[in-house]
Amino acid sequence: MAIDTMKKGSIEMLTLFLLCEEDTYGYQLVQKIKERSKGLITVQEGSFYPLLYRLADDGYITGEEVVTRMSTGRSRMRVIYHIENAGRERLASLKKDYETLLNHEVDFLPDIETKNAMQEKAGDVLEGILDFEF
Repeated sequence: MAIDTMKKGSIEMLTLFLLCEEDTYGYQLVQKIKERSKGLITVQEGSFYPLLYRLADDGYITGEEVVTRMSTGRSRMRVIYHIENAGRERLASLKKDYETLLNHEVDFLPDIETKNAMQEKAGDVLEGILDFEF
């Protein structure tokens, strides 16, 4: 249960992190989160787009509508998302909070094995974020 909650709370950070690497559209972000988390985090598109809209409303990202050609020759409208400076600052804040949580002595867990297992799983989920250079 705690891992599921951590996954949900990590999606915003992962999204901002991936947008620091390159501008991209929503479906591609969903695929990259799944790929980079080695399948540990899967995001349903229907629940992901409200996050993108909130991040845009908060000024962390912007979206630009572009028309792309599909292999069938048909045109398709996509929104390409871009991280803004406020989004980079938000990512830095989330990263700091995450590092604090991982490095803090967690006294409410029943034993050291459980604490270590949670930290290991969290590291697997968010591999690469803590080493990200801003």
